[in-house]
Parts: sequence; structure tokens; C-alpha cells
Amino acid sequence: RTEETRLQLALLTHPWGGMNPASDDPIVQRAHAALRSLGSATLIETPLSPDAYLALLREADLLLLPYDPVAYGPRSSGILAEARAMGVPAVVPAGCWLADAVGPDAGLVYRRSADFVPTAERALRRLPDLLAAYAAAAPAWNAYHSPASLLDCLLHWR
Repeated sequence: RTEETRLQLALLTHPWGGMNPASDDPIVQRAHAALRSLGSATLIETPLSPDAYLALLREADLLLLPYDPVAYGPRSSGILAEARAMGVPAVVPAGCWLADAVGPDAGLVYRRSADFVPTAERALRRLPDLLAAYAAAAPAWNAYHSPASLLDCLLHWR
């Protein structure tokens, strides 16, 4: 968040406590090995405490969420919801809930797997504007997704 151009990549493969069955998956193990070989990335393979997870998210300028839209479908993403609440933009796939919830800039939605990297690159070039737009949108997101809003919906259900 400075004028200095710096890219620090933290790869979180399991946000917080509990079992991580993916760590036993040979495909995930190969992916982790490839990511470890990058050297310029921090791979977080162990579960984080909720406080550590939120601290990491709070430090982020941009999230990259390359979810499989077919497998993910209509399911929501706690990571995206928490990022939106903190004013952090995210690059997300089309064709699932994430695209509906991406926020004020639909340009962060990629259509095909091949579009993921170019979409992330465009986002990085526009990062100051994205951070401002998402910070401005966070209060409305938080108000809509609050306990008071839920209670209001329940009390006025028709």
C-alpha cells in the first residue's frame, strides 16, 4: 500500500483449524511442491488460528480466488465475504456465487481459466483505485450482512 511496487504472495491452502483432507491428496501435494519451489511465495500449509487468519487477510491488497466454478456453484465463500467486509478486492471466476458477490468492479471476474492471470495483472495495475472502491463499499456490505439486517429481514418477512 505504498508507492513502491512490491509483490508479496502468500498462498493459504487451509484457512483455519480442523482437518485438512486435501493435504493427503497427491495432486495437492504436487501443487504445494511446485509452489514451494517458487521461492518468492509464502506457502501456508498449516491451519491458522482465527486471529492469525484475519491478520493475514487484513494485510492483503488483493485476493486471488481461482475456485472451480462448476464444483463451487452456488456455495458462498467465507474468504470472499470476509475480504469484502474488510474492503479487500478479489479476482474470482464467473459462473458461481463469487461472481455475484465480487463487489463494485465486475472487471475482477474472469470467464475462462486462461483469463485468470490477465485479470489478476489488470487488477494489480489498477490496485490503488480498486482499494479505494472496495474500502468505500465495505460499510454497505457490512450493514447488509449484519445481524441487525438479518433480524430486520426475519421480522418483516412476507
